[in-house]
Formats: sequence, structure tokens, C-alpha cells
Amino acid sequence: MKVFQGLEKKNIKKNVFKEIEKSKKFFEKPLVGSYSGHKEGIKCIDRHPINPNLFFSGSLDGEIRFWFLNKKKCIYSFSDYNHSIRGLTIDCKGKELISCSDNGTILKWNISEPKKKPKIFYSKKENFNSITTYPFSFFFATGGKELLFWDQLTFKPIQRFFWSTSSISKINFNPNEPNILSSLCSNCAVILYDLRLKIPVKKIFLEMASNDLSWNFNQTSEFVVANEDSNIYTFDLRNMKQAKKVYRDHVMPVNCIEHDSKGHVFISGSSDTTVRLFQNNKPKSLDIFFTKRMKRILDIRFLLNENFFITSSDDGNLRIWTKKINLTNEFVNKQNLRKKNNRLPNIENIVIPKIKFLPKVIKNLKRLKKIF
Repeated sequence: MKVFQGLEKKNIKKNVFKEIEKSKKFFEKPLVGSYSGHKEGIKCIDRHPINPNLFFSGSLDGEIRFWFLNKKKCIYSFSDYNHSIRGLTIDCKGKELISCSDNGTILKWNISEPKKKPKIFYSKKENFNSITTYPFSFFFATGGKELLFWDQLTFKPIQRFFWSTSSISKINFNPNEPNILSSLCSNCAVILYDLRLKIPVKKIFLEMASNDLSWNFNQTSEFVVANEDSNIYTFDLRNMKQAKKVYRDHVMPVNCIEHDSKGHVFISGSSDTTVRLFQNNKPKSLDIFFTKRMKRILDIRFLLNENFFITSSDDGNLRIWTKKINLTNEFVNKQNLRKKNNRLPNIENIVIPKIKFLPKVIKNLKRLKKIF
């Protein structure tokens, strides 16, 4: 009889956990909304630095769209590119949008007058893969066969950096020390440049190529790298021989990553169709975001209100998520569970585990990753 009573209690506890998880999923609702309109995958997105309702997206079919959060629709779109768009960026004052393509074209648009023809720069020798603006002035940088530093007003390159024959896939300025510029190369290298010295400063090699890089706003010397081996690495400028921290929760290549302005958490998007929220001090993710229809995630950005972030995926949709974890009242949960399970008197003493439901494919890949 004691054995049967023990089995009954275990089954009741399992039912309790399932009910609690169902109520959490019902009340949290992390997906706020979605925006559709692009015909192909959305390669890059960027938010306006001043207007919290305005953001931009560029797709692989050469189309750029202006989106307004309040109206929940696209307010303007144009497709002047014959090739896929590789990068978007907005200047520090929020007046101009600059985009680059892999056919060697850079366009500069006036955001207040988008119907005007943009300024065009075309180069037969260059294939631009990435673009980013200088944080405090009217300059920007592009990455391709070589790294170029541009004057935004004259729309001409004023500095050139060249170290190896490999192409540059991603570049990013340090927000606190803007003279330091980081780049990711196709030969699995991470290179740091100093604009004052006009030469590359440091170079490290990883086992596989990296896809994205983000600087920590709180710790000036730290940055995180999203790698093809499904891991995220934190490096320190003072000692780059070894990674300071490693985050291993993803099971497929990590394509995009971004820190919040406080520097305490960061979000990452992967080819395993999930978004994960990490805390700097913890190796495991705090939360996981996914939907059944979402495909490979290509870019991710925090909105100005950093309780929300936006993702772009290979299915041509933009999705807005909230990172707030709104749990239901435990007292109400236990009252409801007490009515359903009268046989379990000490329901207050149950420790509710943190169960995270994932697709079966990701669960199987996670097991394989642990084995290998």
C-alpha cells in the first residue's frame, strides 16, 4: 500500500508542475507582435537612436523598409538594390540612413525625406559586408576586402586598414572608447583596430568563424562573440589569449548578438530558431523565446525601451518580444491546485522546478552536444 501511495503522490506532483507551466505560458505571452511584407529573409535591422517608434529593415531581395511601431505597419519602402543588402546604420543624430550591398554600392538616405534620391557610392573593387556609424560624430566604417573609415559629409573614405587577404564579415565600434574598432574575418580571426594609431592592434584566432560581435556598455574592455560552433565567448582586451567566459546553450551556429545599455544582460539569435536571454555572470540562459513558424534568426536588436527587442528571421518576418518574465501569483496557483488535487495536503512545500519546454529537434541536438 505504501508503494502505491508513493506513486500516487509522484503522479499528483507531475500534474501540479504541468498546471503551473501551462499558467505561466498563458500569462507571460512574450511575443508582442509580428510584421510581414518582405519577400525574402531579413538580413539586417536597426532602430532609430532618438525616435522609439521608428526602425528599419533590409532584406536579401534588396528591399529596405521603414516601420512605425504605433501604426503597426510599413510607412515607406524602396528597392533600389539589385543585390542583397548586407548592412544598415543610422548616424548619431538620427538624420541619415546608410546602407551597403555586396555589389560594392553604398546609399545614403535622408530619413525625413525618404522620397528624395539617395547619394550613391559605387566601387568595382569592393564588396561591402558590414557597416557601422561612429558613436559621437558624422563618420562611419565599412568592412569588405579591407576596412574603410569614411567621412559622412563628404561621402568619401579617409582611412584604410588592411591586414590579411581574408574578407571582413562584421565590424563594430566600442561605445565607450569609439577609437577602438573590432572586426570579424572569414579566416576565423577577431581583429582590433585603433584609429589613432592607424594600424591593427590585436589579433586572435578561433577554431571556427564568428558571425557577430557586441561590446559591453558597462565593462569597457569586454565584448562577446557569436560563433559558428554554437557557443558565445566573452573576451577581455587586457588578456585575449583565452576566453573569459563561454556560454553553451545554443545547439546551432549563433548568428546575432546584442548587449543592453546597462551591460547586465545580452540576447542572442541562432540557426536553431531560438532566441536566448543571458546574464553576464551566468553561463546558462535566463529565458528562451521561440515559435513554431519562426526560421533561422539573422539579426536582433533591443528597442529604446529595453524591455522589448526585435528579431528578423529567414522567413521574412519581424517579431517583437518582451524580455519581462511575468509570473502568475503563486498563492492563486496553489489555491486552484488545492481544489483539483485534494489528496495532496502539503502543497505549500512543493518546490516548483524551472522547466523549459523546447522543440524535440533542439532537445535531441542538445543531448548530442553533451555527448560529443
